[in-house]
Amino acid sequence: MIYLLWSLINVFLPLYFFYLLFSFLAKGKRFFNPKYKTFQILFLVIGVTQIIVASSTDKANQNIYLKDDHANFNSSKMVHHMVEDNWTMNIHFLLEYSVQGNKYIPLKSSSFLSGFVSGYDWELLSVDGVGIEGDSGTVWCVNGNLQWKLFGTTIYSQNKIFQVKTELD
Repeated sequence: MIYLLWSLINVFLPLYFFYLLFSFLAKGKRFFNPKYKTFQILFLVIGVTQIIVASSTDKANQNIYLKDDHANFNSSKMVHHMVEDNWTMNIHFLLEYSVQGNKYIPLKSSSFLSGFVSGYDWELLSVDGVGIEGDSGTVWCVNGNLQWKLFGTTIYSQNKIFQVKTELD
């Protein structure tokens, strides 16, 4: 429920900012309610400042290469796991394996958010194989960082660690 509340705040605050901005441009300073004038002007100043200093929206590469020296000309298999399934958003984890006969060699992992993700950024930090169960699967430890953002500024960073068991056959 807290994820939904944060996403709704990230939708309504920019809408309120644009309402204040366009109303101020159309009516001038007589638009401001004397009771809330200080808050409204402060909110406008913060919003304009965030627009001016906004950084680019380049997303970090969410891939972690597990084996760089392996030739990628063999057939491959992609395994998908939903490591966190919330009402409003999901965190997905993908593993790409190179298949050589009945042997699976992990090549690359990636992760992403889906759903109502307004105000969130997900960054995959590390992937470690913590337990190997023959050729049928591996237990992976997935470490990531969920950033809670408001106006593009990180307000809170939440570290998340998941254990994922892959079944390859």
